[in-house]
Amino acid sequence: MRLSVREVFRTSRTAPYVSFMNDHTSEGTMSRDARNYRITVRARLTDDWSQAFAPLVVERTDGMETLLVGVLPDQSALHAVFRSIQRYGLDIIAVSSEDVP
Repeated sequence: MRLSVREVFRTSRTAPYVSFMNDHTSEGTMSRDARNYRITVRARLTDDWSQAFAPLVVERTDGMETLLVGVLPDQSALHAVFRSIQRYGLDIIAVSSEDVP
């Protein structure tokens, strides 16, 4: 089943676009807590979901899963992504992270 962001927002009471990048240092660089994340959700999301999860990038797999990939500044931003995933009714399959180079 392919999910369109418009279909979800038609029935959702929440704002469609949420920014998770609000914890920059004064020099304009990422905080030392920033990590690169790969979150796998069970759904085949269309390209119009990219703005809903910005700054994470939506990458489709061959199957019925989608990857949300990118750098988040801290755990607070990660939990905001988790809340959005839950609000949109998506299932999280896996989460992995690594240090930002």
